[in-house]
Amino acid sequence: MFYEKSESGGGFWLSGRRFMKFKKRNEKRRPKLCLKCGLPTDLCMCKEKEQEEKRITIQGAKQMTETKMHKLLKDADLLEMLSELEHKQWIEWSKTVAKKEKLSKERLKRWRTCWKPYAKLSEEQKQSDRKYAKKVLKIISDWWWKQH
Repeated sequence: MFYEKSESGGGFWLSGRRFMKFKKRNEKRRPKLCLKCGLPTDLCMCKEKEQEEKRITIQGAKQMTETKMHKLLKDADLLEMLSELEHKQWIEWSKTVAKKEKLSKERLKRWRTCWKPYAKLSEEQKQSDRKYAKKVLKIISDWWWKQH
């Protein structure tokens, strides 16, 4: 890249375009040149390019993370694991309530039929646990999107 002195006297040309006007020769001020590209710093795009590249890199990483999070929230296995955990918590809670409170015989009988492992529950009973597991996933999702 080279500069040509313009015929009119107050500037330089690059590739047929006037891009900078210098003060007259009797003034000592000269433009600072970029160390990377050699252009005057006020015309240099190196810093802006670096910032843009950094922004694109950060966005790409964030986008990859968002994709992973989206897949995680839609993962059926995760939903089932959380549903099983919800069921275990409900069993603990219901047994504690059954010991401490006076429950109707109908309720106690209905609860006892559900005091079994998650895998042995009917699909209708599993749906009840999934409903609460989805609420947990919603809370996690909302928190994650606020953070990112």
